[in-house]
Parts: sequence; structure tokens; C-alpha cells
Amino acid sequence: MEISETQVTVEFRVRGGGTEITLTHERLPDEKTRNLHGMGWNSALDCLAKLFA
Repeated sequence: MEISETQVTVEFRVRGGGTEITLTHERLPDEKTRNLHGMGWNSALDCLAKLFA
């Protein structure tokens, strides 16, 4: 299995009384990998939202 290099960019913007996070994960090798990473990022961000709720 070849391990490729990916790039993650995270942007934070003040929105009203909170913060908007935009996360972009680029250079994933295929759709399956993209979908798995998407589920992982969503789970991590959901946990972060609960922590600060």
C-alpha cells in the first residue's frame, strides 16, 4: 500500500457569538478514502462542538 501525502487546511472565522470552522482535506487518493476521512472529520468536529457547548 502506497501512503500518499495529503493537505489539511483549517480556517476559523468569528460568526456572531461563535466560531465557524472550514476544514479542507485535499489530495486524497480516491472516493472511498475521501468518504472515510469525511466521517472521521465529522466525528471529531462533533466531539469538539459538544465539548464547547
